Amino acid sequence: SSRNLNFSLQIPGGTTKLHLPLHPSKSVTVPCVTPQILHTVACEHSLAFLQCGKITRSLLVIFVLGADYGRRDSSTCSINRPANHLQNTLCSRPTTKVAESCNGKSSCSVKASNSVFGDPCSDSYKYLVPSTECE
Repeated sequence: SSRNLNFSLQIPGGTTKLHLPLHPSKSVTVPCVTPQILHTVACEHSLAFLQCGKITRSLLVIFVLGADYGRRDSSTCSINRPANHLQNTLCSRPTTKVAESCNGKSSCSVKASNSVFGDPCSDSYKYLVPSTECE
């Protein structure tokens, strides 16, 4: 008799193949791909666009590992900004709002703005950094 198998597998570093017995006399080979962690940067007032593609015929979905909104350095999103908007680099705040909006979707956009995430540091030009995987 055939059996349905439900499982979750994470494989660090590299690509491997997994043999799943579906029937005592048969097996199938399923390619397993190591997830790529994607770090996106969206400057304040712009959109972070997150998107996953397909592997074989399966549509991948977004899984947000974490996201920060604020400023952690003086060089990111600094073009044409006054120096006083880049000085405070200790004003980043973690947020779950990106995960709440995007997890489980194949694509998603989130606005990097104080109206969405609050203002962790007034008088600083901020940016959103979501870290995601496609599953």
